[in-house]
Amino acid sequence: MPGPGRPFTYSVIVSAPPNGVMQSLLSLPSGGNYFDGYEVRQVTGNSLHITRRYVPPWAFVVAIIGCFFFLIGLLALLVRDTEVLTVTVYQQEDGSYLDCAGTAASSVTTLVNSAIDRLINGVAMAGGSSAFPAMPTPAFPTAPAASRATPPIPVQPAQPAAASANKICPECAETIRVAARSCRFCGYRFDPQPGGEQA
Repeated sequence: MPGPGRPFTYSVIVSAPPNGVMQSLLSLPSGGNYFDGYEVRQVTGNSLHITRRYVPPWAFVVAIIGCFFFLIGLLALLVRDTEVLTVTVYQQEDGSYLDCAGTAASSVTTLVNSAIDRLINGVAMAGGSSAFPAMPTPAFPTAPAASRATPPIPVQPAQPAAASANKICPECAETIRVAARSCRFCGYRFDPQPGGEQA
């Protein structure tokens, strides 16, 4: 039975250019079914939404109870809740700055984290340029002033996953990428200095 997603906030710098980042993210497949499904679509030149529509748990309960009295109880399954995760891509001197914010289920966050890991490691997404919708090349804005003022975190070339490629969030103790500027689990913001933590 699908349930509501959790808040998801994540920022990271990748070496790929903004057009390549958008191409990779737009090639993520939509998934799920009527009861719990999501879709990926571009909303502006540098921003996309991953929208999840699902039947909330209470609607299943109402449908089951309503079936005992009237078949009209099945109409409760037509109720849908919507969650939106927004991913925005900004131009950086040495690549792109991704900013994810919104609410997402674990299936959606796994999909986004996998795509970001592939971008960090320089691995192209499946589908290539043919999956990217034909549209004029957008001019990507630069990152917000706060992120432009800090030097970008260097991205290492692709290598086998090692303990040094990750760091532990001091707030929630989850393992995240070294390049992350905020924890994708609890939203903790790291000091812009590489390896530093906020004061």
